[in-house]
Amino acid sequence: MPVVGFLYPTSPDTIPDRVRGFRQGLKDVGFAEGENVAIEYRSADGQFDRLPALAPDLIRRQVAVIARQGTSGTVVVGATDAVAVSTNCFCHTTYAAANS
Repeated sequence: MPVVGFLYPTSPDTIPDRVRGFRQGLKDVGFAEGENVAIEYRSADGQFDRLPALAPDLIRRQVAVIARQGTSGTVVVGATDAVAVSTNCFCHTTYAAANS
């Protein structure tokens, strides 16, 4: 089962609509969480200094792609050449391309 990393700088409870939209976008292209794709969520809980440790953790878990929200992209870019990094985690076509 492919694994998608979801990295965001804020607290999870501040973006419930975005998380719901992210899941729906995956579902729209045939990926349902828990059925044929797993999602590893990582949040800095608003403590931006925590972001640099979160991306490598996802990479160690061998995610297929890292979806990032907000400013977390600056941490992910350059962390790996082996994992695709989405520049806009709410654009579901990125996931279809990364997992095809």
